[in-house]
Amino acid sequence: MLERNIKLAEERARATRTYVYWKHPDIVREKVQIYSIGEDWAGLAQRIADDDRCPHRARVLEIINSDVNSATKEWRLKQVGDGAAWRHIVNNHLRYLRAGATCIIVFQSVPHAPEPTVEPEPESEPGPVVEPDTEQMPAPQPVPESPAMEPTFVRKPLLAVKSNLLFDLASALNVELEVPMGKRWSVAGEWMFPWWRSNKSDLTMQLLAGHGEIRYWLGDRAKRDVMTGWHLGLYGGGGKFDFQVFNDDGSQGDFFDAGLSLGYAHRIGRSRSLRMEYTLGVGYLRSNYEAYDRVRDTKYGDIKVVRYPWETRRLNWIGPTRARISLVWLLHYRKKEVAK
Repeated sequence: MLERNIKLAEERARATRTYVYWKHPDIVREKVQIYSIGEDWAGLAQRIADDDRCPHRARVLEIINSDVNSATKEWRLKQVGDGAAWRHIVNNHLRYLRAGATCIIVFQSVPHAPEPTVEPEPESEPGPVVEPDTEQMPAPQPVPESPAMEPTFVRKPLLAVKSNLLFDLASALNVELEVPMGKRWSVAGEWMFPWWRSNKSDLTMQLLAGHGEIRYWLGDRAKRDVMTGWHLGLYGGGGKFDFQVFNDDGSQGDFFDAGLSLGYAHRIGRSRSLRMEYTLGVGYLRSNYEAYDRVRDTKYGDIKVVRYPWETRRLNWIGPTRARISLVWLLHYRKKEVAK
């Protein structure tokens, strides 16, 4: 990394010198000097010292100021806080250390004052000789030009695509989308749509349901990736269903539920996109449904007949209403930023 940064810095400096030669062809080329420092560790140390939001700031400064080579410093920084400190440095500081400056030094020479004309005096009485004023004006101080910062592109989280593995194991297709709103809040929408029925009509799993949720993410968000760690949520939703599992009895109807959720999410290894999430929800569920029996070998084939007495039943439940073990794929987009 150090060798690449030094090479890039030298290439930028040579490009600037070439531009000066092209713009001012009469300039004395030997007087144009270029310098490159490669990696500005001193500048990074100053920025970290002024940044009270940097995770593990004391340890980061200790590594930056240590007497080791640049490659070792970078490797150690990536280990601090499971990579949280390095991600903070990349997202908030490195782009401001990529700079170039052009300084033009002008020396203005002041001609000597002309020597005064001395009237000849008699040889017996020579007059005093007046020395010329040879004092020069001080050279003006060079005024460096403001460095022009190049725009950089930063990866920003766009949305998370999720699937509840518990439903997937039961062949219940489902998908959830979650969009971050800053570092503390996010909103999510879930859709479940299994619609299976066996050829023998002894198994039916048909469900169309949707839920919405708003989440508040706990902890120090400056030290964590977006939508990771613990969260609290408020959710609600509903749908309709038809369930029959390996017997002649089944039920069909609709439902509504709402409640509070608690969950935890973390990255899978060092991946920036793949995560796991675990959520448990407790609340209220109400369902209006009808129980039915399967009648075989009628002139219409196997049919479902509502069980007598023909009435709609109601279920009210307070307790756990959701459980999720979800695989998460976080999508990003590139945002153009210009340092000020």
